[in-house]
Amino acid sequence: GKRHMPYDLSIPDLLSYKRKSAQNRIHEAEKPVELIQDLIKIAGKPGDIGLDIFAGSFNFIEACFKQGCHAITIDKNPTFVEHARQRFRAQLM
Repeated sequence: GKRHMPYDLSIPDLLSYKRKSAQNRIHEAEKPVELIQDLIKIAGKPGDIGLDIFAGSFNFIEACFKQGCHAITIDKNPTFVEHARQRFRAQLM
């Protein structure tokens, strides 16, 4: 059907989130999971599939999971991919 934007009207027009410190970031352009969650609320609904072609910290996967969405993520850096594998494997145990 036709998509009506924004999907969730409870999200304010101006979004502000605390950035992780440089020591705690996995990737230099890492965005907070809460920010990504709000963007998903604006643009989608539970069950949608999101694509992140520059995954980096893989926070997009966590945000999609929390919003009931599916995620496809891609990153060419094997270090980031391995870090994500370890991160999510630990959460499943």
